[in-house]
Amino acid sequence: RAHAVDPTGRFVVYVIYTVPIWLVKVDIVTWKVVSTLRITGSPSLSTLVISIDPTGEFAFVPTTAWTSYQTPTVDTKTYKIRLSDFSVVGSITVPKAQGDCNSIVIDTTGTYGYFVYGASGSILKLRLSDLAVISWTPTGLGSIAPFAATFDPSGTRGIVAPWKQPAPTSHPGSFPPSTAP
Repeated sequence: RAHAVDPTGRFVVYVIYTVPIWLVKVDIVTWKVVSTLRITGSPSLSTLVISIDPTGEFAFVPTTAWTSYQTPTVDTKTYKIRLSDFSVVGSITVPKAQGDCNSIVIDTTGTYGYFVYGASGSILKLRLSDLAVISWTPTGLGSIAPFAATFDPSGTRGIVAPWKQPAPTSHPGSFPPSTAP
């Protein structure tokens, strides 16, 4: 369902969308499975994204539990996974009203992660070292649901794209990484 490659280009981590969710670390050179990790929780746990920090030390995996389409049953959790031994080293609970995390952008220093939540149209800014919430910021996209995010090549602005096509007078939200979310 999702995957991320470490900064060295040596390993890829796949999210296998089953119940429970499995993370699988694969050596790209040999295509051998190096490690696996089972994420347990609700019987209907799902995830859309995974991101690896610029140092290649940690992966971040947000999860949501669902009873039916677009009905989260419990608060969601984002897990911090240490890649060297493939273990969970931390997690943070996010209120269920936020829905699925659709995208993660990590700044170039690996200090902050920006988690884009579609149901609430918000961006959660976390300090990645301790998973402390720095801010929740609405994207201004409202019902067109933010879906994907990235930084521009200079790293000075974050860009959030909508799930649905905005009206001609609208535009995707954007934020300067140093001041917003």
